[in-house]
Amino acid sequence: RRLDRVMTVSEASASDLHEDYGIARERLRNVGNGIAVDVFRPYPEIERRPDRLITTLSADQPLKGFPYLVEALAMLRRTRPSLELVVIGKPGMKTDTRERVEALGLAGAIHFTGKVEAEEIARRYAESTLAVVSSLYEGFGFPAGEAMACEVPVVSTAAGALPEVVGEDGECGLLVEPRSAESLAHGIATLLDMDPQRRRAMGEAGRRRVLSQFTWRRAAERTVEVYREVIAERAGAAC
Repeated sequence: RRLDRVMTVSEASASDLHEDYGIARERLRNVGNGIAVDVFRPYPEIERRPDRLITTLSADQPLKGFPYLVEALAMLRRTRPSLELVVIGKPGMKTDTRERVEALGLAGAIHFTGKVEAEEIARRYAESTLAVVSSLYEGFGFPAGEAMACEVPVVSTAAGALPEVVGEDGECGLLVEPRSAESLAHGIATLLDMDPQRRRAMGEAGRRRVLSQFTWRRAAERTVEVYREVIAERAGAAC
């Protein structure tokens, strides 16, 4: 309560802190997070697989919206039987994810990696045509930013801070309605049917956006700006 400023990682988080906790909006500052761009980077020597999607499920919980992505994949495979999904992570012990995957006949189409190192995640991105972020809410959106840093176009829900990370719809990826398997399926199909050169341009735009907005250096610079603002304000009050 005594802090001059409260720093958070997105405008969406700032709005939540204001609305849910009553923190005055003028005390909040968005410094953003950073992406490890030296790790999450393109691997031009690795060939992308045209029918491979990738997503991250570091925590299999309802907010990640994974059941909607599973349903979307089932819809898409009716006309694209070779389509497969790589999942960075594993099903949760207290969820019905495995049962849902098997019930929809997707056991051979969805591949869970379990826990892997960041460098291996980046190489998995390099093999994929597009990344999918099906979350119902994100305070920032590391999976989207990491995919973009690897020059992978994304299909992301417009939930929480994800539009702040992904940017304008159609620039670095597509934004779709949350809580909708149909919207996810439509977005994925649209990107898959897109001219490969256009997808490549979207991926390149994604890395440029991360390098300009979401490096740890940029996060540090924004943090310094907040401290300088408070120091100047305190100095002025002392005079």
